[in-house]
Amino acid sequence: AGRPSPGAARRGRRGPRTSRLPRPSAHHRSRTRAPPHKIPVMAALTSPVGITGVNVSRRDSQEYLRLHQLEPYLEDAAVYALYADDDLTHEERLRDYFRLVLTLEHIYGREYTYVSSTAWNRRAFVVAFRKCVHPLRDMDLTVPDFHQLLIVICPDFPRSTLDSIIHVLPRALQSDGKFHCGTLATAFEVHWYHSKFLSALDPFFRRLVRIDDGVAVPTGKEEGDSSALSLDDLEKAVVYLNATKGKRPHPAAIPWEVVEQCLNDAGFRDAVSFRRLCQCLIQSEVLARRLHTPPLPMRSMDRVAAILAPPPKPSVPVADEEAAEEPVKKPRSLRKKVNSTMRLTLAARKRENAERAAAAAAAQLRAP
Repeated sequence: AGRPSPGAARRGRRGPRTSRLPRPSAHHRSRTRAPPHKIPVMAALTSPVGITGVNVSRRDSQEYLRLHQLEPYLEDAAVYALYADDDLTHEERLRDYFRLVLTLEHIYGREYTYVSSTAWNRRAFVVAFRKCVHPLRDMDLTVPDFHQLLIVICPDFPRSTLDSIIHVLPRALQSDGKFHCGTLATAFEVHWYHSKFLSALDPFFRRLVRIDDGVAVPTGKEEGDSSALSLDDLEKAVVYLNATKGKRPHPAAIPWEVVEQCLNDAGFRDAVSFRRLCQCLIQSEVLARRLHTPPLPMRSMDRVAAILAPPPKPSVPVADEEAAEEPVKKPRSLRKKVNSTMRLTLAARKRENAERAAAAAAAQLRAP
């Protein structure tokens, strides 16, 4: 008697079962949610949209963060807000951090692990690198010189990553150990940003995975040599990879329409090898221009900027500049007014008494 049930104890430790996060889609819940009694629940969270009474499991929240690649920003923002060496408050630090993230200015001087952690960070690096390399686009540079440009933005950018991209480029683009800077910059930007998507395509060329009724099925082979893949099978693989993120295209995925256009421009109609596919994609100016366009509509950027803007300070209307410089006088309290009146009254009585005493003394002196 008096002991709470195990279920009540667990609910007391874990907090309420409801959250204010938006409800995920039906497809998302069917893939990630388990029965309520078998999954832990998260504490109540506050969402900007203000939706209440929605049950969200911890598994759903973790899947949401993973799907949108938000965990690196939450961890980095917490470290910056707690340990930054400046005079700002925690709220001002968080506002400043996410403002830099949204304007793609948060990757300068950061380590490669952070720069390459998300598709948004990779895009920010591509935009920053394009500004850095733009004055040199008509020059011929060696690979070490090009690597030095990368180090300007990311001090520990690995040379091996650049070498792997150089290995894919056609040898005809190299002359006396140098590459045209504009061509090399386009190849680097497209290949580095879409590297995870291209790596996911490689098993289909090695016949390790095939698409069967819209689902990726292993073929049973552990290893295999890369060979040409028909454009029909390639289309199935590209469409599948574009739709494996909860029916939401991954930011680094390339739509099949763009892949097909690049292959048609290069003359491929039936089949293509993985190396030739990469060469067609990394030399595409269409893909490069897609990376340089604003990642969010300007209307959305304006709304987010308004949210992150510091609250306006209350303004005090003044007649002129001299009035603004004068200190504001506080109204006197009733007690102070009464005390001041009593002091003035006592002072007047003292003066009257003194005058009467002086008059009496003068009258005594004049008496015979």
